[in-house]
Amino acid sequence: MKELLYSTMILSLVFAVSCDDKGKDPEQEQEQEHPLLGIVSFKSDSTWTISNDTITQEWSDVVMASGCKKDGFNGGRPSSYRADCRQNNPGYGDLFSWRAVSENKDLLCPNDWRVPTREDFRDLDIAMGGNGELRPSWVDNFVENTYLNYSVWGGVGGGIYNNYDYGSPSNVFFYWSQTEANANRGFALSCITGSIHPQSDEDKDNGFQLRCVRNN
Repeated sequence: MKELLYSTMILSLVFAVSCDDKGKDPEQEQEQEHPLLGIVSFKSDSTWTISNDTITQEWSDVVMASGCKKDGFNGGRPSSYRADCRQNNPGYGDLFSWRAVSENKDLLCPNDWRVPTREDFRDLDIAMGGNGELRPSWVDNFVENTYLNYSVWGGVGGGIYNNYDYGSPSNVFFYWSQTEANANRGFALSCITGSIHPQSDEDKDNGFQLRCVRNN
């Protein structure tokens, strides 16, 4: 009698667990929509590997987020910077404030990807033949042959957004790093008027593009 009662309890427990799990999709449980960013993805599955004798990096396509607004952007002001993002023109990746990137690193660059650091951008520039510092446009055609050559690095001029103006896509891009320069500025990779600066410190209220990186 005791054995029968024990078996009945076990069956009841198994049935209760099965009923609780019924109808749940594991993928739906893991995929949660962020209140600001919505669903985050890369523009495409394409990746670009950059390497030299000592550095090997793999770069993703630009980051997109379904929750970014179509109009308007507010990155805040000193002492009250805000997490915000703006929808960019199709194909260019969306534009994020530094705080949005800093506070959502794991969501924006999932799994083994990461939001680049200042050192990642310096290493990228060195691996592509630069010196890790500002390279003026009059030096050579380095930028056109590397950063703006889609087949080499996948770089696209996605423009910028700040609290005053929207710079439409062109041969201008800024990619945020997760590295803070000071209370008001963060480090970014900048390309403007043909010059490249892999360690440019920029106002945190700007809306910049984002690429993810990982080391092979």
